[in-house]
Amino acid sequence: MKKDIKIVEEHWDCFAIWNDNGDPTLEFDCVFELQLISGDPEVRYLSNGDPGYPATADEIEILDVEINSASIVTALGNSDCFLTDESQKAFETMLLNYVRENNHSIEWKSWEDFR
Repeated sequence: MKKDIKIVEEHWDCFAIWNDNGDPTLEFDCVFELQLISGDPEVRYLSNGDPGYPATADEIEILDVEINSASIVTALGNSDCFLTDESQKAFETMLLNYVRENNHSIEWKSWEDFR
């Protein structure tokens, strides 16, 4: 069965990274490039009567991220970060790794539209 694959860009005005105490520490205005892949439905039996196969889960892959701005969050308020080309690339790499490791807990807006 041919899988439905869609590549989308999803903009977040405020994507927060939280510390161990549950407080936001970094906030990003960023755009994620996502690849959405639909799973296959379960087939109980093949047309010849043989056993079928189980369903496969939908998948989402984070391809890239582009940061427009970053803020450090403290008890006193937010402080905007000045992003040089090098620091922007470092933040993008860090954020890309973070979302790949925590993808299961992120509610992607594009994903809901895709299903």
